[in-house]
Amino acid sequence: MSVLTDTALIEQLAERLDIPRAEAARLLESTVGVLKDNLLEGHELALRGFLSLHVVEEAARLVQLPGSAARLIEAPRRALVTQPQAPFERAMAEARLTPILLVVRPGDVFGQVLDYHFAEAGWRVELAHQPAAALDELREGGSPLVILEGALPGAEALLEQLKLARATSAIPAIAFFPRGARPDRPDRLRVQADCELVEPFELGELLAVAERALARSAEERLLFDHQARLVLPCTHAALDRATELTGRLLAASGLDEAARTAFHAAVREAIGNAVQHGGSFDPAKAVHVEYLLDARRVTVIIGDEGTGFDHRRFLARAADRDPAEAARQRQAEGGRGGLGILMMARAADRIEYNEAGTVVTLTRLLQPRAPAAARDPSVEPALHDTQAYLDALLDYLP
Repeated sequence: MSVLTDTALIEQLAERLDIPRAEAARLLESTVGVLKDNLLEGHELALRGFLSLHVVEEAARLVQLPGSAARLIEAPRRALVTQPQAPFERAMAEARLTPILLVVRPGDVFGQVLDYHFAEAGWRVELAHQPAAALDELREGGSPLVILEGALPGAEALLEQLKLARATSAIPAIAFFPRGARPDRPDRLRVQADCELVEPFELGELLAVAERALARSAEERLLFDHQARLVLPCTHAALDRATELTGRLLAASGLDEAARTAFHAAVREAIGNAVQHGGSFDPAKAVHVEYLLDARRVTVIIGDEGTGFDHRRFLARAADRDPAEAARQRQAEGGRGGLGILMMARAADRIEYNEAGTVVTLTRLLQPRAPAAARDPSVEPALHDTQAYLDALLDYLP
């Protein structure tokens, strides 16, 4: 969106009225002054065929800070309220900058029905039949929303490239699947759309989902720089693929190489635990991975369908004792469990489990952490010299 300054407006006014620039400047200044004075005096201005404007008094309110649980009290203020009049409102609807992108197979009747109903609801729609071509358009900022047939050849690759790229990940995607499909139970790793529907569903439901996806995307853009979700079956091949894709995500996170290497090892360990212990390498069970990047941190959330475990005991060991020494002692005693959690606690700035132990959240700050002496060891384990620790710990891993 370009911004027009008063200088540009004066130039346009002088050209449109065919008057000298100085006269156009006086005209614009006088007009703006009259509008401002009347608004501040409490009058509502009705500019025929364009806008109505008036100033209102807004009471004090609580405001939550983006990306934080903290809330502030915003003082009372005066705010300008605008309401487009009917002719201008129609013009805005007709001049939507970009259409939504509907990616369906050629000649698909359902796609044509969707096109018709979206147009009836006031949306501009552009049909695409080749996911690769659709991706090129999305990269160029050609659509605020993509709706695609999940079973279309190339659809999975489109979602992968769309959501794994930081520049396009904020574009909301809705995937719809044929009756009987189980997108939450894939036979291989999938990058998920923001919303996924399985036929049959009402067209009105799809319209409502699209509107919610656009609204949620606008909010999430304020909180996150990158989001992506993966779902994978509990297989060795899917685990290897998850390791590859999380590596690609972290490569664009802004972490330095040492921090990225350590944190990626922790993420891989967490996904491996979910696949092995939570899912018992059962292909019918799924593991979900969510990646979140904001201005301060990288967060990866891994959930499995297992029964959980006593995570508190292992986290307490990581916090209360030197992890490398704990690894040596467990090796000497013949124990092999818990080493991965010790490594994860060392490589992440924060590690949290849900009550059952089926969901783990790993967090790594983008900025360098404070020296170990400045941190409270009761809050988090020591985290200095992470790479050296990882190298040493590998000697004790089975």
